[in-house]
Amino acid sequence: MRRMAMTRMPNIVLVTIDTLRYDEVNKMHFLRKIASKGMFFENHYANGPATPFSFPSIHTSLPPLWRTKPDKYNGVAIWKRRTLAEVLKRFGYRTIALVDNPYVSSYYGYSKGFDLFIDLQEYWERIEKKRIWVRSLTGMKQGFNLLRVPERVIKWLMYHKALSAKNIDLASLLIAFIDILQYKILSINLERMPAVRGEDSVRITGHILQRYLRTPLFLWVHIMDLHDNGFGSYAPPLNRLSTLRELYMLTRILRKVELRTKREDLLDNEILTLLKELRVLALKYVDLVLAKLFALLEKLISTLGDTILIITSDHGEGFLEHGELNHGYALYNELLKVPLILYGAYPDDLGEITSKLSSHMDFGKMVFKVLGKNEQKLWEYLNIPSLTANFYSRRAGVFAECWWERKISYAYITKRAKTIVTFYGNNVYTELYDIVKDPNEKVNIVDSNPDLLKEHLKILRKHILLEGHIALAKRLHDYLKD
Repeated sequence: MRRMAMTRMPNIVLVTIDTLRYDEVNKMHFLRKIASKGMFFENHYANGPATPFSFPSIHTSLPPLWRTKPDKYNGVAIWKRRTLAEVLKRFGYRTIALVDNPYVSSYYGYSKGFDLFIDLQEYWERIEKKRIWVRSLTGMKQGFNLLRVPERVIKWLMYHKALSAKNIDLASLLIAFIDILQYKILSINLERMPAVRGEDSVRITGHILQRYLRTPLFLWVHIMDLHDNGFGSYAPPLNRLSTLRELYMLTRILRKVELRTKREDLLDNEILTLLKELRVLALKYVDLVLAKLFALLEKLISTLGDTILIITSDHGEGFLEHGELNHGYALYNELLKVPLILYGAYPDDLGEITSKLSSHMDFGKMVFKVLGKNEQKLWEYLNIPSLTANFYSRRAGVFAECWWERKISYAYITKRAKTIVTFYGNNVYTELYDIVKDPNEKVNIVDSNPDLLKEHLKILRKHILLEGHIALAKRLHDYLKD
């Protein structure tokens, strides 16, 4: 997929990597090489800190909670919105998606506009017959396995805080032995999450493209191997260990870290250090997966026409920077600032926007620019009201939001400052950070900058009103009057 002048509509390949942080690109050799040869966006943000609150914006160019609320599973449906895949299909694109996350499944409307929408988990189970996982929208549940009973008993005791730190470390030894037994004797995979391994995802992608490829193509591939701080995908690096002792030692570390991270009162610097070291292993594996996917695309697509590769993440991951280990509940930059890389047949003038603020809501605009179509046409095709389109087009900042039960948070981010407003119960909390002087967002400057806070809150009130959450907009209006 070398850089070239486009003579016709290019193939568009979107690769989304679950939980990849902005600052982790430098730890991935292949991805860093792609970024150096393509366009790397320096100020790109997800519009939410978790999968349900980021992908709606990627596919519809609208805020995550546009005229909707999360359902009881914390998912956000996009059935009532028009998607980018529907628009590209109208332009003659063959649209194919290969995903492996229940929050971006057809249940929530993400299959709209795709000629072929493949849930990799179901495909893998049906074709390869190697999986023991069973998918459920109420959670990710494993098929019954007698050897998992001790682990479930231990986790039940942990939940009720019936185990001390010493007992948990002993329990991790027991589960590590069980893991080795399953892996070496019963050939059951050690992966903790019900996600298809990245290398297998690439293999399935190749199989599908060989059968259904035609151009122009819009292909979306979602990679889950970093999810849950990598616990979902340590089987690949484990598989490459040459001795049983090495396998056992790494499994033991994994289990110790996994069990302790379930209890915040047992976290310490040693565990956090181990967790980050294990994260590096998962990053290296994802880098390998990207290299294999790139080689596959080079082989199958480059001879058929111009191609643009877009790599991004749905959100980041927290390592206790603000007390959160994982993701989903806060609007700080370790969760919102994500990489965006364009490589291949993009127009020269697209390079002008790499240093500007952008978010997943701008993804549709970027695609339209690649296609040589104006932004106004995008709003028309996506059925977005002109009032709404103009409001977001003229803003100097970007928006982010999340809604978890009684806690609802919104953020407005500019190049210099970020404002966060949180509705929790009957209370309203505000935060303001100078992200130039304080990029780690540690010093709340609300009291010393009331005018800037008020300006940002007015913008957020308009944003919330346009989304259709009138009661929240009224609460923010009342807060501004006090």
